[in-house]
Amino acid sequence: MGYAAATAYYKENNSWLDSPEDAYDFLYGSDLDFPEKKSDTRKCPLCGRKLKSKAGVIAHLKSGHHKKEKAERALVGLSQ
Repeated sequence: MGYAAATAYYKENNSWLDSPEDAYDFLYGSDLDFPEKKSDTRKCPLCGRKLKSKAGVIAHLKSGHHKKEKAERALVGLSQ
């Protein structure tokens, strides 16, 4: 499921949905990140570690893997 399912759902319901992103939000909720491509992974701005989503990067930064000051600056950069 995920991007492929959202794209298929959009094709079936394009009369009332504007884009595959809208279909993804409808199917999975808007709090999840919409992946552009399956290979589109997010990276930690401090260590370069590849994570599955922007939410994963935020959780990684909040978990204490990096110094608090650097992690806070990176989190501010992600929210912009």
